[in-house]
Amino acid sequence: MHLNININKSKKSIKEKDSTILQIIYDEILKNKKRMNIITLLINLLSFYLYYLSLEGCIGTQIDCLKIMTIDKFFELFYLVIFSSFLLSITLIFSFFNKISIFCMIYPIIAYILFYIIDHGSDLSYHGLYNFITFCISLFLFFLLLLIIVYLFILYHKKKKKIFFGIVFTFIIAIILIMTYLYSKTSCLEWDMGLNNIKLDNNISKYSCKYITPTKCYMNAFDGFFDLSKFMRKNCKEMDWGLDRKEKLYNYLNESFINVTKIGFPITTNKDFWLRTQKNIEHFSERVLSRIVDMDNIKENITKPEVYIDFSSKESQNWKININLIKNETLIKERNDISKKINSSFDNILFIYLDSISRQHFKRKMPYLSKFIKKYLSKKNNSKSYQFLKYHNFAAFTQKNVQPMFYGEKMDPKSSNGTNIIKYFKQRGYITGQSSNLCSKELFVTMNNCLNKVEFSDFDHENVAMFCDPNYYDRKNPYPAFSGPFSVLRRCLYKKDSYEYVLEYGKQFWNTYNESKKFLRLSFIDAHESTGEVVKYLDKPIYDFLKLLMKKNLMKNTAIIFASDHGNGMPGIYTLLNSDDYSYENVLGFLAFVFLDFTLDENIKNNLEKNQQILVTPYDIHDTLIDIIYAGENWELNSRFGKSLFRDINGMERNCNKYEELMGKDNCRCINY
Repeated sequence: MHLNININKSKKSIKEKDSTILQIIYDEILKNKKRMNIITLLINLLSFYLYYLSLEGCIGTQIDCLKIMTIDKFFELFYLVIFSSFLLSITLIFSFFNKISIFCMIYPIIAYILFYIIDHGSDLSYHGLYNFITFCISLFLFFLLLLIIVYLFILYHKKKKKIFFGIVFTFIIAIILIMTYLYSKTSCLEWDMGLNNIKLDNNISKYSCKYITPTKCYMNAFDGFFDLSKFMRKNCKEMDWGLDRKEKLYNYLNESFINVTKIGFPITTNKDFWLRTQKNIEHFSERVLSRIVDMDNIKENITKPEVYIDFSSKESQNWKININLIKNETLIKERNDISKKINSSFDNILFIYLDSISRQHFKRKMPYLSKFIKKYLSKKNNSKSYQFLKYHNFAAFTQKNVQPMFYGEKMDPKSSNGTNIIKYFKQRGYITGQSSNLCSKELFVTMNNCLNKVEFSDFDHENVAMFCDPNYYDRKNPYPAFSGPFSVLRRCLYKKDSYEYVLEYGKQFWNTYNESKKFLRLSFIDAHESTGEVVKYLDKPIYDFLKLLMKKNLMKNTAIIFASDHGNGMPGIYTLLNSDDYSYENVLGFLAFVFLDFTLDENIKNNLEKNQQILVTPYDIHDTLIDIIYAGENWELNSRFGKSLFRDINGMERNCNKYEELMGKDNCRCINY
């Protein structure tokens, strides 16, 4: 009995001691507003300093900046923003419970607004907007978390233990349920499955390397979760956020355009829009805007633009981009005369290029196009499709993959960089066209000196200049978060999604030259953003485009190639989650062929069937295109590192050792046996 009394006394004394310590802290610090104001001042100054450090960027080209913007550097900047917001959330809590004077919250708010005004950009040298968005989101979450903790402490301190433990128990159960759900969704059981549930084959007797399945598939778990367009931009037709401003375009033009109501984008199918030297570093967008055409008073020596904006209406909702592809009868006769003399495998090649989408992400976000390809996977007639499950890229950025794809050479400023494959299509009698929602002559911003050494060839028709409109691509701020070609929301331009203009031009090209051999490249940059969600809005429109051409009977003897340069490589939420599938897929793009209304040679069929499970690269796409237009003739235009997918490829010779010079060890996803 005596022992129990002593124990109880000890417990009571400990409680009193703890209570005394907390009371001293409360009385001496929290009750003293002067001291709290000084503490808040110091906390905010530290918060400002950390935020200032996070604005460190990179001055140079996008490619040069990406080389030094490592994952470690990305996390370093991210942690600076996060800790800065955490410190400010503490002062918000002080203010919420009236422990500091109102002045202590006025000056940090003004300071952060000034931070945003001074640095509101979002490219790699000027990226304040991304920092500010991250800061605001984390500030809200930290404030909410601290508020919950404080209220729980108050409940416990007031001895309302039932409520306290009830809330804690509910919170724990909620966490367990969420973690259970995420665990079930993040399992990577179907990661190695292609369309029609065809599985990656890692047979050691056939192949010299195997693809390893990732263990954490967060891109699958959070599929659809970060679709900001669902809440902020459901469609472009109803959007009026000041995205399209007549003045923004006119600011780039000279005074003679002040009263012009119809603005034409120049024809860019000439070398003047490509050639760049070290002395002439004018950017493509600047070159386009310096050659804008006054459609009200067009001069005789200027080729009439195929794309123009009509600003004649006073109401912005009635402004309209008009596309009118002009048929070239001379070109038709010239190419038809060539094509009659030579053979080629297909009359039509439609190359659908999707920037930044992996095979797995194509399955997640493109159900309509997946259905279109799956329809012909098991067909035995003259329409057939093939998916290349081991398509491997060299890096998680465009140029290093696209140059081998269309030039047959690697990106290297010290050596020759190949010939644009369009040259050979023209030589074989094809009329060529491209439409792309990126302000560039190529599928990447042409800013690297090595591009000066390639043998370039222009398309006969192209629609790229309209996407240099500063309402879409602003050279002064090229990477804004909510507009333009890298937006995390749908890419709107004059009340339409940018891809609508790409498809409209493609449709006109296909209809205009329906009786001629043709090569059309449709390029989309919609997947080039950090959430992985925007590309889903592109799926059905491309599907409808294909179905429309088929309905009009315009797809006979046609090869459709779906290809990407790599998977999603933009830093974002999946980088922070350290998601295996995100990091694993960033060099594993998507590649599939669909052959419509054409009977392939049995030997070619067998090779294509087998090569679906071979490690293939962008070089093989280049050589396959050459093989298509030369129809099996003896040709010596194949690349040094590739082989046509129509030919027999030895799987035992394909592994990362062969391509180590091109991709490096870190980018290899095929482990050698």
